[in-house]
Amino acid sequence: MRARYVPKPRLAIPEGCALCGAKPEELTSGRFRTYLHVDHDAITGRVRGLLCPDHNLLIGRWNHDPTLLRRAADCLEASASV
Repeated sequence: MRARYVPKPRLAIPEGCALCGAKPEELTSGRFRTYLHVDHDAITGRVRGLLCPDHNLLIGRWNHDPTLLRRAADCLEASASV
């Protein structure tokens, strides 16, 4: 009996920014086109997803720290309910 080749399923490719959903064709900076950035863990190299330039900078400026980002979200939510 011969082994049958079964292809592996392809990975789903996201269509836009993981945070805001911006699609590549929506990203422009003045008359220049910008692109989605591949977000990855700098230590492990594991790819987390695609980010628009603004959200890529946001995460980088907050040192990729989920605790800080959650604290910022809590602050925004608390001030919105006042």
